[in-house]
Amino acid sequence: MIVEQLFDGACGEVSREALAQAMNGDSAVLRLIVTRLIGPRRHRASSFSLPELRSALDVAPAIAAITAVAAEGAISTAEACEMSQVVERYTRALAAEEIETRLKRLESSCGLAE
Repeated sequence: MIVEQLFDGACGEVSREALAQAMNGDSAVLRLIVTRLIGPRRHRASSFSLPELRSALDVAPAIAAITAVAAEGAISTAEACEMSQVVERYTRALAAEEIETRLKRLESSCGLAE
């Protein structure tokens, strides 16, 4: 708490001095500014638009599009992985819907429908 009070009044001056040192080539101060003050950039917006998924027929072209833009370097492999997971979850939802539809049809034909 005492340290915070000491720096409260000098915060602007300290940050200006650190920035000046970094601009004059002090790599340690520059590294400190970049890693501590600015921090790593996470989850940046991607310019790639995932193709619309309407049916199972759209899954393979969507994965192909993701693979192509990752190969070009337009998106990172991590972004490609995340987008592929979205497509995979969509595929699972389609499969669950198909199972439910078949089950209802089977129950109906056997006279088991509620």
